[in-house]
Amino acid sequence: MFDLGWTEITFILALALIVIGPKDLPRLARGVGQLQGKIRRLVQDAQFSLKKLELEVDRIENPPPANGQPDYFHLLPEHVRKAMEMSEPVRDAAVREKIEADFEAAMADLRARHEAQRAAAANTQTPDAPASQPSTAQATFHHTAPVATRTE
Repeated sequence: MFDLGWTEITFILALALIVIGPKDLPRLARGVGQLQGKIRRLVQDAQFSLKKLELEVDRIENPPPANGQPDYFHLLPEHVRKAMEMSEPVRDAAVREKIEADFEAAMADLRARHEAQRAAAANTQTPDAPASQPSTAQATFHHTAPVATRTE
């Protein structure tokens, strides 16, 4: 702190012993120690108060999200944030309902086209072709997940 060596400290102690006297020196050392402790506590309290004030100002400027969880989104790299924004589900109920309705309409249109193709293929099927083998127009692809078998 003051960058004092052993010789300087010894000189100051000897000078204090001569000026103050051996009787009052312990009382002075105790008083200096108490003053140093009070100053240290005062500085720590001031730092704590400043940090608390900074947190309150930060909370006012950036309120926490509605769900009560901290928002770490701003800490992510830009490319990760963009990817998350593109893949995040829509939270607005009206927009989500419109998207679901558009999806259902598209699926109904696909089903209708598929049924029309199936009906057209059934009308053009030759009588000598076996009914169990579908023509290329009727062939459909059914994707099934592999079934896990348990072996013991």
